[in-house]
Formats: sequence, C-alpha cells, structure tokens
Amino acid sequence: MGRLQSGFRIIAVHCFLVLVLSFFLLDGSLGVNLEGRYLLKMKGNLTDSFNLLSSWDSNDPTPCSWRGVYCSPGDHYSPPAVTSLNLGSLNLSGSLSPSVCKLGSLAFLDLSFNKLSGNLPAEIGSCSNLQSLKLNNNQFDGQATHRIGQAPVSADPELLQQQVLGTAP
Repeated sequence: MGRLQSGFRIIAVHCFLVLVLSFFLLDGSLGVNLEGRYLLKMKGNLTDSFNLLSSWDSNDPTPCSWRGVYCSPGDHYSPPAVTSLNLGSLNLSGSLSPSVCKLGSLAFLDLSFNKLSGNLPAEIGSCSNLQSLKLNNNQFDGQATHRIGQAPVSADPELLQQQVLGTAP
C-alpha cells in the first residue's frame, strides 16, 4: 500500500509540474494583451505610408513600448494601461476605429496633422477618461463635431478644427 501511495504522489507531482510549466510557456506565447489588440484593430483601419507604426508588434506582451503609446506603470495587482496615444503628424490616412474608446484609461488622444477621414465613431462620446482630444488638420466629416460634443472632454475648439469641412462650434 505504501508503494502505491508513493507512486501516486510522484505522478501527482509530475502532473503538477507539467501544468505549471505549460502555464509559463503558454503565457509568453499568447501575444499582446487586450489593449494591444484594440490598438492593432485601430491600426488595421489606417494606412501607414511611411511604416512609422512598425513597432506595433502583436507578439509583444503589452503595447507600452510601441511608438506613440504611453502607459501607466503596472504592479502586482494591475497590468500597465494605455493612458496616452500620440499619433500626431505621422501622415496616417484612413478612418478611426471604434476600438480606440475601449482603452479604458485613455486620457490623451492626439491624431492631429494626419489625413484621417470619414465619420468619427459614435463611441468617441463614451471615452469616459478622455481629457485631451486633438483632431485638428484631418478630414473628418461634419458628424465629427456632434460626436465630440458627446465626449466628456473639454477640448479647445481650435484643436478640433477640421481642414476640409469647417470648424467645431
């Protein structure tokens, strides 16, 4: 009976070690976190003619080392969070993805001096922590000012000036 218990313990320890090692190996292979996936989705809507967002790598654990992405420091209880996105003057074209407002800690968003066009996503009105929004010198349509008016941000109207379709009220 003693050998049976001893054998069972050895098997249990081996199973436990395999499980722990699998977790650590798998953890490193999952790729970027959820915020990084939101940013990659946003990048998918953009044309980056000069490849300035080449550092945006889906294999990184977080997007915090990517160009234009700034994060709060993480700790044992919470991972780093994207707080600022500075993509101004990068000659980006395309449209803004609604996924940008899924970045729950995003406080600063600068997309100025690009060639972004189309509608601003309705979700821009629900960016709850957004404090600064710079969209000037883009080509968003007339719905832009309505959407921005819904956002909890007190943006300077000059920062919202549109190159093609007028200015924000």
